[in-house]
Amino acid sequence: MKNRIPGLVAGLLYIVFSPCLHAGVVTSFNDITTWVGTGSNQAGLVIDFHDGTTRQSFAWGFRWDGVASGADMILAIDQFDMALSLTATGTAASGFYLTGVSYTENAVTHSQAGGTFLSYPEDYTAWNYYLAGGSAGNQAISGGGNALPGVWTVSPTGASLDSFGDLGRVLSNNAWDAWSFGYLDENYAPVTPPDSTVYAAIPEPQTASLLVLAAISLAWLCYAKKRIYHN
Repeated sequence: MKNRIPGLVAGLLYIVFSPCLHAGVVTSFNDITTWVGTGSNQAGLVIDFHDGTTRQSFAWGFRWDGVASGADMILAIDQFDMALSLTATGTAASGFYLTGVSYTENAVTHSQAGGTFLSYPEDYTAWNYYLAGGSAGNQAISGGGNALPGVWTVSPTGASLDSFGDLGRVLSNNAWDAWSFGYLDENYAPVTPPDSTVYAAIPEPQTASLLVLAAISLAWLCYAKKRIYHN
């Protein structure tokens, strides 16, 4: 009998790496390659660095049952994706305030942190919060759906200390959140919505490596078991 282990390993490697190879522009939930959580509901998270690079805006997916907030989503994704790093205060239940985000994709690191607000306009920068679908501050948010939103609503609770909790951002099925780094006007209102071109976040290399090792180990165990059985 021919040794089929190389072909099996190659197949498993393709399954592991194919999302990375085909990650591209996101126009709907179908294009998102990195999903976190389980459940019957789904929502999308967009993080737009506006840093002038070729690929500066990325999307992740989140699944859940029951009730979940926008903070629940971004914190779950941050915990899962080792290439993503957040600087924030508070918790998902109360006082969540996002001040800095870093993300490494294909050896390119994107990193933005809020300004000091001491001098206008150069220091009036922050991570601004945009929504589509769901609710926030007891207000229904328009939009949502399978397709990436073409129109975003600035969160009525703001990207501030009261953004979450009982009056904060509550997700609904097919809702979208976007954190977009950019300028604020003199009244601290966001003026930099996310770009229309968003790329699928790909699995972090270390995570993919662990999956490869697991795939190879599984293939080897199957092969060894077959050899023992036939002998």
